[in-house]
Amino acid sequence: MIIIVLALAAIVYTFYKQVWPKPPYPYDVFPLIIASWAALGIAITFVFPRLTRRIGRNLAEAEGISQTSS
Repeated sequence: MIIIVLALAAIVYTFYKQVWPKPPYPYDVFPLIIASWAALGIAITFVFPRLTRRIGRNLAEAEGISQTSS
């Protein structure tokens, strides 16, 4: 849980530093594009949890990582 919180804090800090102080155009549009992609990824993760699990399982299999079922 601590790793998740630290990773989220790093993401939020990085995003904040990209938008403050406000960069000149067109660089001020890039954080909005990245935030949109992140929101889309989060939405897909919550709306389609089986798809997320299947992607994770396939990635683990492709990398040779064994998963234990709980």
